[in-house]
Amino acid sequence: FFPVDNRSSDGVALLRSVLENVIRKDKSVIEPISIRWMLLLDKISAERGSTSYLSLQDVEKMGYEVGIEATGELISALSLLNERGMIIHLTATEILKRIVIVDPNWIVSALSKLIRDDKIHGFNESEFDRVGLGNDLRKLYTEGI
Repeated sequence: FFPVDNRSSDGVALLRSVLENVIRKDKSVIEPISIRWMLLLDKISAERGSTSYLSLQDVEKMGYEVGIEATGELISALSLLNERGMIIHLTATEILKRIVIVDPNWIVSALSKLIRDDKIHGFNESEFDRVGLGNDLRKLYTEGI
């Protein structure tokens, strides 16, 4: 745990130093990456403004446009980009394999709407009461995820 004060920046120098040391020891950070994979990332990133996710089929087309013609190479590229947090590509089920999340913050935000702690993620309860959803909101906190 590294406490950081947003107002005075106390703790930032220590955090930066520790991160730099950890990164320098991580051999995968200096691993060379194919230019085709970087071009694929550029194409995927360009879609972030218009969508939060793409179908694997769309990403395959993008890969083909940048010279990634083998499925194995595409899956390896997606795996690396997923490991680095640049995209999310889950492979646990066939349905998940078909989706590439191009904006990882989108999924975090979406899940945080389902998993709520009323002390951290409060709602304006009077607004919910006004539109007739007050009981539903209270039920979410007592019986929801």
